Amino acid sequence: MAVLTAKITATRASGLTAGAGTTGDARFSADCEPRLDGEASGVTGLLADDRGATTLEWALLLAAVGLASLYFFNLALQTLIAHYQLTTTINSLPFP
Repeated sequence: MAVLTAKITATRASGLTAGAGTTGDARFSADCEPRLDGEASGVTGLLADDRGATTLEWALLLAAVGLASLYFFNLALQTLIAHYQLTTTINSLPFP
């Protein structure tokens, strides 16, 4: 435990973070806290990792709004096409 505490102190004293000029050592999280070997590894670590959650939420929201808009745009376009076809059909009928 003393070695772990020394590594944390040394890392914080040097000002290095996982994304600030390092090669991105996987043992360190975004706030420079080292991850213990048995802690949050594998699927548990993947499920516990919430980095990028806001971006994913915005992407899903944008997809939901975009797909709904695309559906209603296509519906309105098909309605206008049908109305134009009806109008041209009625105008092409012989005058009684």
